[in-house]
Amino acid sequence: MIIVKFLSIIFILLNIFIFENVQSQTITNFVSNPDISQLQYDQSYLRVISNVPQEISPNTTLHFEYVYDACVSCSYQLLVELNSTNTNYFIMPSTFGYKFNVSILNNGVNTRFMYLSFYQKFNEYGVYDLSVNISSVNKTTKLFHSVNILSKEYNPNIPIAVMFSILTAMAIVWPMILYLYKRSKRDSLEYQLISSVERENNKKKDRLKSLDVFRGFSITIMIFVNYGGGGYWFFNHSYWNGLTVADLVFPWFVFIMGIAMPLSFNAMERRGTTKLVIVQKLVRRSAILFALGLFINNGVNLQHWRILGVLQRFAISYLIVGLIMLFVPLWRFRPSPSDINLNIDQQQHVIAPLDFNIDPAQQQSINNNNNNNNNNNSSDKIYSGKNNSFINNYLADLAPYWIQWLVALLLLAGWFLLMFLVPVPGCPKGYLGPGGIGDNSLYPNCTGGAARLIDMKIFTNNHIFQSPTCQDIYKTSSYDPEGTVGYLTSIFICFIGVQAGRIILIYKSNRSRLIRWMVWSAVCCGIAAGLCGLSQNDGVIPINKNLWSPSFVFLMAGFGFFVLTIMFIVIDIKKIWNGSPFIYVGMNPITIYCGHEILGGYFPFSFSVEYQTHSLYLLSNCIGVGCWLLIAYLMFLNKVFINI
Repeated sequence: MIIVKFLSIIFILLNIFIFENVQSQTITNFVSNPDISQLQYDQSYLRVISNVPQEISPNTTLHFEYVYDACVSCSYQLLVELNSTNTNYFIMPSTFGYKFNVSILNNGVNTRFMYLSFYQKFNEYGVYDLSVNISSVNKTTKLFHSVNILSKEYNPNIPIAVMFSILTAMAIVWPMILYLYKRSKRDSLEYQLISSVERENNKKKDRLKSLDVFRGFSITIMIFVNYGGGGYWFFNHSYWNGLTVADLVFPWFVFIMGIAMPLSFNAMERRGTTKLVIVQKLVRRSAILFALGLFINNGVNLQHWRILGVLQRFAISYLIVGLIMLFVPLWRFRPSPSDINLNIDQQQHVIAPLDFNIDPAQQQSINNNNNNNNNNNSSDKIYSGKNNSFINNYLADLAPYWIQWLVALLLLAGWFLLMFLVPVPGCPKGYLGPGGIGDNSLYPNCTGGAARLIDMKIFTNNHIFQSPTCQDIYKTSSYDPEGTVGYLTSIFICFIGVQAGRIILIYKSNRSRLIRWMVWSAVCCGIAAGLCGLSQNDGVIPINKNLWSPSFVFLMAGFGFFVLTIMFIVIDIKKIWNGSPFIYVGMNPITIYCGHEILGGYFPFSFSVEYQTHSLYLLSNCIGVGCWLLIAYLMFLNKVFINI
């Protein structure tokens, strides 16, 4: 049974759409004889051939420049200057295509003439001869190019397509096996006793399974990405602007953390926990998370110990949002005369510090018996008066918290103020680009604008991340994607998650929850679309994970509301899926995350060969993540739950 579970877990990973093992996107040294077995994944051989020196003059040189397709608005880089008939073969990354500019350079007078521009895409393991020749047609001399493929190309998407097909088959077969097994056992006394116990346990539990599944799903993708994602570019983080699968999981986890906070705080309040004790727990957990992040960053070399990181971002976001919920007062509106019969808790609509009696609905237990919820009044009136106000009926999750929202929006405004008003030497004010060779090499030392400057002032270059994803493409120096300025927007998305959690607490019917989540999803995505102008690079605020730009945060929150809605329907309402295997990871998220970071370099969590292929890389990553899913499942079976 465990073996079958383990195999199914591995295959499930491919339903989800690296640092140390991501293939470098740089052109490497020349070789005289191409050997396919010496290539890594996403690489090809290229040789340049030309008749220009013979046709014109030995004193001429073919000047060959290129721009990698993934490098937006980049200046052309020199590929080769050819003054003979051909070059040796050199290794070219084949993930994206190239734009080439070719010109003839007269060495005697140092002038260029006869230009040629074209686009070319090379495929994995291909061997190419790229010919750029000169010819005369109707007394007109011009350059032209041609490509000769000397070796069969390979489609790099075949391995993941095969694995996805296996996953699809397993997703169909596995439920059928479970159904047939249960059907064969349903008449047995043991099965009936187990089923009755499970039904009783489900009635007692008020834990949202969809929230655990969403959390575990995010952690699982994060592990898969960090282990390499099979070497596929869409499982790596964006080089600068834009969005990949890998960019989803970090903000989603912060969003989920925000969802859980009002649920957790409400539970503590129901147990009679004082505010002082809650603050102590808040500070303690944040300190532990920050310390774990420092430990994972491996400060064995104190002079180059990176201070910031993923868990550090979790810690600060959790702490600040918790303090906002605890100490920023609520607005409590006065009841109308028709509501005078409401109980005393429902009449306390004055401005006062948060005492966890956030609203009357929070005095009720969180009811996840969705069959009973479906019978509730569709208007979902929160208070029990005959003539409930508009706020009581529709804005009870928002209106009392407008002061807290104001504080959160001020933090978001802080991102704009820092990024657009802090002067950065040698850079235009408000610069949001990658620097390096981006923007035609006008701002080579401006990566991230004010975000990098602030990190450099606080931590110095020795204590920030040295290998950002933009480095190979844009030829940049150090930059920390978990930098200080991004904390402001991560706090904001955490607070948006709090809104999703408050909807769970306040509204009893599934219909009310789903409608509000979808409205919030549409609003957040709409704001993101407005900020980025529906463009990857040309909007006012591009979607950018490296900067944690507001457009990125709003888009991730919008996606988060949408995924939560789908999972809530499938798991908690319709009960089509029990959340396995992600639910087990969601019950021990920090343990699994820290374990994968610490043990990622050990077998069986990873393995490699000298010349890596997508197939082997994907197999290694799937086995590694499958191991952690199995560990999470075994921890669940043994009732081991490690919380901080």
